[in-house]
Amino acid sequence: MLDVIIIMAMLGVGVLGYRVMKRLDVALEDIVVVDHIEKVRRATVLIYSEEVGHEEAIRTILEELDQLGIAHVETTNGNVQDLMPFTHVVAISDSDLDNLLLCHRAKRIKPNVETIASCSKYVYQSVFKEQGVDWIVTGDRDPVLMNIVTGLGQT
Repeated sequence: MLDVIIIMAMLGVGVLGYRVMKRLDVALEDIVVVDHIEKVRRATVLIYSEEVGHEEAIRTILEELDQLGIAHVETTNGNVQDLMPFTHVVAISDSDLDNLLLCHRAKRIKPNVETIASCSKYVYQSVFKEQGVDWIVTGDRDPVLMNIVTGLGQT
């Protein structure tokens, strides 16, 4: 009888381990910025936004960057691992915290990177300034954002 209990326990642990590893696999898949490594290597601008609600603004920004001939990568994942290739990081998601963390990480990894972040609450703008964010905009529809993006071609 004890043998049966031990076998059942081992099977249970095995199934549990399999499920945990499967979930880890799925979670770790999201860390990849883009599938095209070559595109990332030549990109100079990283644009981070959320999947919904920003389509029109992102499309406008991407069209402007294409017209200026500036290589860019867009992502909906704020956990970007390799920030070294980028000279500019644009973080315009709805989450002020995610925007701030991405810009802060970019500045720590590459101090001369130019950061542009969306901050929806005025009281947080001083925190963004303290963390070294170069440009603070009030959202993806902020007219200042397009002026900044247009100016990227002149740097």
